[in-house]
Amino acid sequence: MKSIIPHWMFGQPMIEIESARNRRCKSGVKTAGVKGLFGAIGLAVLLACTGCHVLSPKPIPSSPLYLPPPLVADADSQIEVGRPVKWLDVAGWVWGIPSKVLLWDSRIDRHRFTEPTIETTAEYLQANQLAHIKVRMNQYAPLEDFRRLRKNTTVAWPYRYTLGLLSVGGEAILPGRLIGGDHFNPFTQTVHLYSDVPAIALHELGHAKDFARRKYQGTYALAYLVTPLWHETVASRDALSYLYQRHDRAGIVEANRVLYPAYGTYVGNALGPFSLGHSLPTYYGAVIAGHLNGRMLSRRIDEDLRRYDQMFASRPVHQPVLPTVTPVAWTEQTEIPDFEVDLGDESPAPPTDTDASSKSSCLDDVARPPI
Repeated sequence: MKSIIPHWMFGQPMIEIESARNRRCKSGVKTAGVKGLFGAIGLAVLLACTGCHVLSPKPIPSSPLYLPPPLVADADSQIEVGRPVKWLDVAGWVWGIPSKVLLWDSRIDRHRFTEPTIETTAEYLQANQLAHIKVRMNQYAPLEDFRRLRKNTTVAWPYRYTLGLLSVGGEAILPGRLIGGDHFNPFTQTVHLYSDVPAIALHELGHAKDFARRKYQGTYALAYLVTPLWHETVASRDALSYLYQRHDRAGIVEANRVLYPAYGTYVGNALGPFSLGHSLPTYYGAVIAGHLNGRMLSRRIDEDLRRYDQMFASRPVHQPVLPTVTPVAWTEQTEIPDFEVDLGDESPAPPTDTDASSKSSCLDDVARPPI
């Protein structure tokens, strides 16, 4: 979910203007760009109004699973929430404004989490028995991630100590705690979340589940660097399937509204190299198509729920027998310099005794961070 600015933009040639002819060329380019923009938007509207189910719900098979025993045996809590640092979290929120605008959701890169997102994450881990996955919510811990890199035996060491080291180093130098960017790192088996959106959490966890069933996870990670569109499709379809299985109407509407335009960023990036003259219109046209298409699908949600039940309700679901996930834990392990911190109401409150029966068992032992 990090593809906000198309990477191929940086390879665009610059036009030098030295004569009247060049000025005419520039004017022609501008005219073509405007026409391309309106053409892309028109195509986006046309395609979106059909309510195309590009990300039709489809669960990722839960077996076979290839899990690293050292990470499965790790006794640490699977979900860790970084200690609030007000000035840093505010800076991260401001930095994420372009992403908020592009996906039209103020919770993107919010750097604070509410109970719905935490509960959804814990329930998904429990339902899919992903006992080897670590979820860091607004947490900066590169040293711990390096230790997890060493323990991740499901990825061959040549991948771990090349691409894996680069990925952990990149997370250390460009901390998501500031610049945001929800993502899954297959080399450390860690999900990094900065957006308070349950649908995005499900999408990133879908990546974790997808990688867990791959025998050659290092090669699969390399393939993601070349063609991420397939991996993004699989993860988003699994997230929607998870919501459809639970008849979570509000969750499906949210997923349609967020995951489709986010998917459009990857479609735009994939099409960019084939339309160099209209790269930006193509990119933003794909995002607009995602917004419109997601909203059109939400209008016929009841019909889609009935169709999903007919397709999947009679199919048995096989779950592997694995250790249960460990509880959520607050942590101060942000590995940033010590600053004065005003916790205030920045941290979501733990479940109380009065509503404990309605919460996931994964949340029974949540503790507040020390003041």
